[in-house]
Amino acid sequence: MTSRIRHVPALGSSIARIALCLLIVASAAIATAATAGAVTAFGQPKGNPYVVKLDAQGKPVPFTIVGTGFKPGTYVFVEQCDAHPPSAPNWLPTRDCDIGTAIAPVFADASGTARFPAGDVNHGFVPFVGLGPEGLFNCLASGAKNPKNGLPVYQTCQLRLSSNNNFATNDQVFMPIAFGHVPGAATTSHSSGSSHTWVWIVVAVALVLAVGGGAFAFRSIRAR
Repeated sequence: MTSRIRHVPALGSSIARIALCLLIVASAAIATAATAGAVTAFGQPKGNPYVVKLDAQGKPVPFTIVGTGFKPGTYVFVEQCDAHPPSAPNWLPTRDCDIGTAIAPVFADASGTARFPAGDVNHGFVPFVGLGPEGLFNCLASGAKNPKNGLPVYQTCQLRLSSNNNFATNDQVFMPIAFGHVPGAATTSHSSGSSHTWVWIVVAVALVLAVGGGAFAFRSIRAR
């Protein structure tokens, strides 16, 4: 009887340790799920893609960027990337994004919002058009000539918001961007297409009139 009583505390202690371990594992799982389930998004700018305006010199006009859904109090970064989706094989932010465009990060506020105001000395984002600062790829504006520098060329690039510039993160979010027309570059004219349409209309009318006139003349001859 005595030996049975002696083993009860040991059994109770084991159960307590198991319960504590399960509690720790459950807490970690909940925390991980909460982080992975965070829904981040671009609150500003809007567009698919967002078209970046160019000034008279062909340089991109700065614009405000706002990200939402980030963990409050964490750093949020912004940078310009190529057009490859993060699901692409071997995608890496250090290869598919240009770290040279990354400015000083901002803190996500209590609501999870990160704001990069246009014109801000430290946090104002300025995209590049042409070859990027790190020389990884080109983002071309409408009407721009291919630089033929041996590097990838994209007509549409992306903005990336994330909590880490060096690694893919669960909170990273992307927005496609394009660039306005290069000042002074020739535009594609649609007048030739319109004129061709009118030519075909005139030809069709002429054929109808010719056929109708021929039939009328044939009937006139038979009537004689």
